Amino acid sequence: DYMDDVMPGMSDDGVVSETVPAPPMAMAIGAFASLLQLEGRMGVKDLEAERRRRQSPWNSLSGSWTIGGNSRQKLKLADGTSALCTSYRDGSYDIQVGAECEDEKENPPVTFHINGTMSSNQMEVVVNHSHRIFLTTAMQEKDGMFQVCMWPKSPELLNTGSYFWEVSVENPLLPSSMLHSSTASSGQGIVKAPMPGKISRINFGVGDTVEEGEVLLLMEAMKMEHTVLSPISGVVQSVSYQVNDVVADGAVLAMVESVDEVEPEAI
Repeated sequence: DYMDDVMPGMSDDGVVSETVPAPPMAMAIGAFASLLQLEGRMGVKDLEAERRRRQSPWNSLSGSWTIGGNSRQKLKLADGTSALCTSYRDGSYDIQVGAECEDEKENPPVTFHINGTMSSNQMEVVVNHSHRIFLTTAMQEKDGMFQVCMWPKSPELLNTGSYFWEVSVENPLLPSSMLHSSTASSGQGIVKAPMPGKISRINFGVGDTVEEGEVLLLMEAMKMEHTVLSPISGVVQSVSYQVNDVVADGAVLAMVESVDEVEPEAI
């Protein structure tokens, strides 16, 4: 039942305990809110008009459909749940929510199709093409997490004022080594995407030694190939993406740690 999925634990009089965990649909909406923030769509009501205004087909509103089909990316929630997000040209997403550690036969993932808009404190979404939901929202980024608080206002959700959803989503543009840390160490080189595009080749893996100025990877954008260089000499500590992954402008692609900062192995 739709309402059972939306509001598990709700009593007959509409009172919900504040300790009730966010249901799958709320997790999907929280993930969607994080995607809107990542794509620069906060406050955008007419997606096509805004795309035309920004002119370039490679702006963050264009979506990965411009470079070969719909993109898929997995977002991680603070409670261990994952959200597999598939984008569409109209700005909507299929968001599959499920806990990675659970048996899918006993706890199958749930998929929601979500489209909508979000401003600084209001959100309107349409779930599964039919359920329109209005929410008051508060969102902040802290310690590498998007913290999304949502107060449903739609009559069908019977919001009492004491009930809200809170969903925390890891920022996918930050490697896991940077989460819960405000800055990288001085000996680390953060390698970021110079533009939106697709990873076409990766020349170095984790543990490899690289010299400053060497080509770490290649990207394809606007039918052209672009080189991404190592900013320092050192050892590759992390590579955040794989070949054929589509990345946003400014996405953290890799981390290189200075040789001086790497501890020698014990003999």
